[in-house]
Amino acid sequence: TPEESIRREYANLLTNKRGSIMKEDILEQYKKSVEETLHEYESAFRATCVQDTTDREQSDVSYEVTEKTLQTLKEMLMAKIGYADRSSLFLQEGLIDYSKVKCALEKVNYGLREEVEANTDFIQPIAIATIISEDGEKILCVKKTKKSTDASSPEFGQTLLYVGGHMRCEDSTAKCRSFLDVLRNTLERELYEELGISFALNQKRDPFVIYTPNSNKSGKHLAIGWVIKLNEGSKLRLDSYELVQKKGRSKSGTFIPFQNITDPDISLESWSKTILLNIFEDKLSKSQKALLRSSTSEQISILES
Repeated sequence: TPEESIRREYANLLTNKRGSIMKEDILEQYKKSVEETLHEYESAFRATCVQDTTDREQSDVSYEVTEKTLQTLKEMLMAKIGYADRSSLFLQEGLIDYSKVKCALEKVNYGLREEVEANTDFIQPIAIATIISEDGEKILCVKKTKKSTDASSPEFGQTLLYVGGHMRCEDSTAKCRSFLDVLRNTLERELYEELGISFALNQKRDPFVIYTPNSNKSGKHLAIGWVIKLNEGSKLRLDSYELVQKKGRSKSGTFIPFQNITDPDISLESWSKTILLNIFEDKLSKSQKALLRSSTSEQISILES
């Protein structure tokens, strides 16, 4: 209350002369304006917290306000990502028909990234795009930087045949009517952030789905994406934090002919291998297919042992 505010203000002072702000009528007006603002515009704020401290000790109030402020800052700084309950999904290793997971994915929720990633009962949908040249003979390769990828990640140090990322809470807008609407928003945002390109995805095409639980981390993620064509001469602006730049001998950010995609200097992780063996099988030679299948089997054998 204004009265208690004044009492605290002058409790340890030698004067009780009112200042220009610390007066009962001014404090009452200020309090009223705050209440009216909250009543009318509360939905516009990321977070609000109202506390009446009149009958409480100042030390208790300071502790609680500090704790809530830090928690609010944490929630603002940490991304909220999408997840689905593992128990609701029909998952099998490899390429999955989207119709088998469609209903469960419509029930995607959002939570703080560190909490979602720590929960083994959650599956995180990852929106991805595999980009090929307009003639269909080459595929875009990228590589994650060390600073953007944890050493335990299946993507660490590997050549990737896709770009993309987690669904974020802000990707779900008022115009989104379905899970796929949000997923397309996610992927279009990721394409712009990582490659600097604006691309509108075809809304009539269902995505492909990949699940490769050959590690603890892989088992928590589900790749959902599309194949898109891009002019090989398009200027790409690779995100310097996320992706290794196209410099010197680096293949990151370059289109590689399918005939060279299994060369010794290219190391592929499980999603990329699954994409090659299932979507671009007709572009591969018998020896390439055998090499990809044997290396995939070897990874599974190491994991099991």
